[in-house]
Amino acid sequence: MHMPSKIEKKQKAAKLRKPPRDFSYTQNRELSWLRFDNRVLDEAFDETVPLFERLKFVSIFESNLDEFLMVRVGGLSDLAELKKQPVDNKSNMTASEQVDAVMEELPGLLTRWESIFKSIEGKLDALGVHRARIDSLTPEERTFVTRYFQAYVSPVISPLVIDPRHPFPNLRNGALYLACGLDGVTDEESLLGLIEIPASMNRVVEIPSPTGTYSYILLEDVILACLDSCFGSYKPLDRALIRVTRNADIDPDGEGVEEEEDYRQHMKRILKKRLRLQPARRIGLAREGNAQDHPQGARAFSPLGLYLRYPP
Repeated sequence: MHMPSKIEKKQKAAKLRKPPRDFSYTQNRELSWLRFDNRVLDEAFDETVPLFERLKFVSIFESNLDEFLMVRVGGLSDLAELKKQPVDNKSNMTASEQVDAVMEELPGLLTRWESIFKSIEGKLDALGVHRARIDSLTPEERTFVTRYFQAYVSPVISPLVIDPRHPFPNLRNGALYLACGLDGVTDEESLLGLIEIPASMNRVVEIPSPTGTYSYILLEDVILACLDSCFGSYKPLDRALIRVTRNADIDPDGEGVEEEEDYRQHMKRILKKRLRLQPARRIGLAREGNAQDHPQGARAFSPLGLYLRYPP
């Protein structure tokens, strides 16, 4: 009986080995999802769709993207920290490569989202639905905004003054904050003012306007217009609106149910983690001042661990 040699065994094993997989016929799930959300945004570009419906698609795109970053990218980020990362069987990409690919796609999507949102706002303005801006308020509108702030907003906000000697507060997932550098009466530098925009109030505030038109201002703009009165003797300098999107990928089975805790209480405890203490996956930033005009205020952000890059 002929006994195969080692060379013959290797040749036979090579014949049985599967050919390398062709990944040109499949696509990565995460990148495919971004293309889907881009098609949602395409509906906002469709001129045959009514304006308010197009505005809804803009909102749907953003809420979809937030959930995608919190859950899918959050899960990939956890996997990327492993020494031996799993490989996607559709694209042959590791978890860290998938995260990098997603981050490369985001700037283009967000640019499209911003451009169509501004376009729809312009069309609504031409039809009598006007968004008031701080720098274009009439004296009557500014008086209304000031009175509204004093009567309704000021009692429910809690401005914080933060310095490098104290820990930076936790920013809740999805909450909108107003941050600004502060110039105090003392020589102390690197002070940061922080105000959480109250989610309990309507974000759209109607402004009295002539018949046949509708004027409104956003709640954060109301606070920005009255920011000088929020921090006492401290003078607000450069300012920005920020929103943190955190890793919200949860594993209810991996957390473990504590003794004498039913599963409903367990899930409530797990879901609360979506709002706090998880690593940030994205920081949204809207500039409300020129950093070059207030160099001291611009420096105030960095020593506190809040490293933000202003958009162009």
